[in-house]
Amino acid sequence: MSFEVKKRKLQTQPPEVQKLLIGDNMDYRNIEIVQSNKPLILSPDLGIIVEKFNPLYEIAFEFLMCVAEPISRSELIHEYVLTQMSMYTAMVLQYSADDIIRLLDLLSKNKVPQRMEQFIRHHTNNIGQAKFFLQDKSYYIDIGETVLNQIMMNLQDKNSLQEVIQEEQIIHNIQVNPQLKNFEQQIELKEADIEQMAKEIDTFKDWLAQDKIQTIKFKRFRIVGDYFDVAQALIRSSVPLIQEYDFTKEKQKLDINLKPSTKPRLYQLRAAKTVIMGDYAKSGLIVLPCGAGKTLVGVLCMSLIKSSTVIICDSNVSVEQWKREIEGYTTIDNRRIIRVTGFAKDKWQGEQPIVILTTYSWLIAQFRNNSSSTKTVWNQISEVSWGICIVDEVHRLPAVQFQNVLKQIKCAIKIGLTATLLREDQKLDNLYFMIGPKLYEENLIDLMTQGFLAKPHIIEIQCDMPPIFLQEYQTKNNMTVRQLLHTGNPGKYKALQFLIKNHEMLGHKIIVFCDSLLILNYYALLLGYPVIDGDLNTDEKNKIFSIFKNSNEIKTIFVSRVGDTGIDIPSASVGIEIGYLGGSRRQKVQRLGRVMRPKQNTNHEIQAFFYSLASKDTTESEYSYKRQKYITEQLGLNTELILEGDLPYNKNPQKYKYIKQMNEMDLLEQIMLSSNDLTNKVIDQIEEEVQVVTNTFSQEFGGVYKFQ
Repeated sequence: MSFEVKKRKLQTQPPEVQKLLIGDNMDYRNIEIVQSNKPLILSPDLGIIVEKFNPLYEIAFEFLMCVAEPISRSELIHEYVLTQMSMYTAMVLQYSADDIIRLLDLLSKNKVPQRMEQFIRHHTNNIGQAKFFLQDKSYYIDIGETVLNQIMMNLQDKNSLQEVIQEEQIIHNIQVNPQLKNFEQQIELKEADIEQMAKEIDTFKDWLAQDKIQTIKFKRFRIVGDYFDVAQALIRSSVPLIQEYDFTKEKQKLDINLKPSTKPRLYQLRAAKTVIMGDYAKSGLIVLPCGAGKTLVGVLCMSLIKSSTVIICDSNVSVEQWKREIEGYTTIDNRRIIRVTGFAKDKWQGEQPIVILTTYSWLIAQFRNNSSSTKTVWNQISEVSWGICIVDEVHRLPAVQFQNVLKQIKCAIKIGLTATLLREDQKLDNLYFMIGPKLYEENLIDLMTQGFLAKPHIIEIQCDMPPIFLQEYQTKNNMTVRQLLHTGNPGKYKALQFLIKNHEMLGHKIIVFCDSLLILNYYALLLGYPVIDGDLNTDEKNKIFSIFKNSNEIKTIFVSRVGDTGIDIPSASVGIEIGYLGGSRRQKVQRLGRVMRPKQNTNHEIQAFFYSLASKDTTESEYSYKRQKYITEQLGLNTELILEGDLPYNKNPQKYKYIKQMNEMDLLEQIMLSSNDLTNKVIDQIEEEVQVVTNTFSQEFGGVYKFQ
C-alpha cells in the first residue's frame, strides 16, 4: 500500500486511533483470501477495498454508506475506511456491532481482521444511550445511566442540563439482533449462487428493520444551555445522539401530498427512508450529486411527516426554485408557502402548519436589523415549535454566524442537504453535532450509468502568459496582484472565444465562471454577454436565467461565485471556469454539477463539457491540479490536459478570424489600479484553502473529444 493511501486513512482517524495504526503492516498482499467471489477486501488498518464490477456491488455499496467513509472511487475499485464518525452514523441507523461484523463477514473475501472487529465493538458499545427530542418549545434529552458520568465530564457548561425528576423509571427500547447468532451458518456463497446470496442479504436487512427489544434505563434532562455543547459532549463520549420525532402524534397536520405525476427515483425514496423509520423521523445529512434531485428528497420527507417546516436556502434564487418545485411536486395550497427574504416577504399571521422559505443571509441580518416588521416575523419563527428544519447547501452551516441562527430555531428534526460534503477549513465534523450523522449518500458514477446525470468530458487548458503579464507575475510579491494576473491572463481570452464559438455553433448553452469580478466583467464586456453577480437584483437574475433556459436569445452567461450553488439550469451543457477559489474541491464539484443535469434527445455518450482555463507555471495551475485529483479519486472522472498553443486557431489563424486580440496593456492597468480593492481576508481564505487540500492518489488523463 502506498504511503499516500496510508497517510490519508490515518488522517480520517482521531489521534488515539492513529497511534494504534502507525507502524502496522497494512499491505493488502498479506491478506488471506478465503472466498474470492465476494466484493470486499478488509484490511487491519480499517480500510475496505470494493470491487465495482462485482455482482454484489450495489448491496455492498448500500451497506458501506451506513458504516464507512469513502476515500477513493475510481472506475473499477473503490476504497472506504471505518472511522469514529462512520460508527456514529451506524449507531444512529441502529446497526449494532454484531450487525456490522456479520455483514462485513458475509460480503468479504477475507475474514474480518481482529483489529477492525475491536474498533467496531469499541465505537458502537453505546448504541441507543441518548435520545434527544423537542417538547413544549424546549429541548430534552434522555441519557442512559451507564454513560451519564462520562458525558458530564465532557460537558463544558455543567449547568446546561437540568434534571427532570420522573415518577416512573424511563425505559427505551432499541433494535438489537439476537436472531443473527446462527445467520452465518445459513450462508454458503458460491459463484453461481449470486441471486440466492442477494436474497439472503435482503432477509438479513429485513431483520435489521424489525423491532428487537433491548431495554436501557435513562435519566431525563431539560437542556437550559447551549444544546450544541451538549451534542458535542455526547460525540466526544462516543454516544450517538439520536434526535427522533414521533410525527404521528401531531394534532395539526400540514396538508401536503405528492401529485400523481410526481415519480421519485429509487435512490430518492431510499434517501427519504433513512430519515423516516416507522412512526419516527430522525435528524441527519443527505448527500446527493448536483442535479440528482435533493429538493425532491426534501419534499418527500415533508409529504410523509406532514408538519410545519422551515427551509433555509443559500440565495433568493434558490428560495424561488424551492417554491416552484414544492408547488410542482405536491398538492399543497400555495398560500401555505411563506417566503421570508430580503427580496420577498409573504403575509403570515402566525397560522400553523405552514412552510417557511428563507435564506442564510436574511436570518443573519435579522440580528442587526431594527425594523419592527422584520423583528415581528423573526419572533414568530423563533418562538414557534417546528417539525422539520431543512438546511439546503448544509456545508455552509459550520460558519459561526450560521450556527448562532440555527440555535434559535426550535425544530423536532433537522435535515441537511448537500452535493458536496466538503469544507477546506476542517470544520465539517461540526455538522454532526449541529445536524446529525450522514444518513445517505449516492455515488455519482452510478447515477451517470443509470442515465440520471449527464456524462461530462472534463478538460484543462494550460495557457501561456504573454511576456508583460509574466514579468509582472514573477516580480510581484503581492498575492492580490498575482491572483488577478493569473486569472486575467490574456492567453485565456483567445481560448475562451474559441470554446464559446465552437459550442454555440453546436447549439450548446454555456456558463462561464469566474471568482474575480474585475476579470468577469472585463471579459463579458469585451465579448458582449450578460453578467450575473451578487450586485444584480433577484428580478434581473431570474429574467436572465429564464431567457437562458427557455430560448436561444442568450446562449452564454458569465457568472460569479453566486452561480456555484442554488441554480437549476438543465439546459446548460458547457461550463468554462476562467478563475476559481484556490484549491477548493467543493467549488469544482459544484460548478461541474451545473452542467450535469440529464440532457434530452441526444445519442452521444458525452452530454456535457467542463473546461478549466489555467495559467501555465503559476499557482493557479497548482490549484487546478489539486482539484483534478479530487475529481478523479472521489468521483471517478478523468481530466484531459491540453496546451493552449495546441488549439487549432494557433495553427491556422486564417480559419479563425473571429478570434480577437485583447488590449493587454489596458487589462494590466485595470488590474494594477484595482488590486488594492481586494481584501487581505479573501486572500488569506484562498491561501488557507490551498494549504489544507488533501494530497491523494496520482492520476492519468485521457481524452475522447477532438476539437473541430
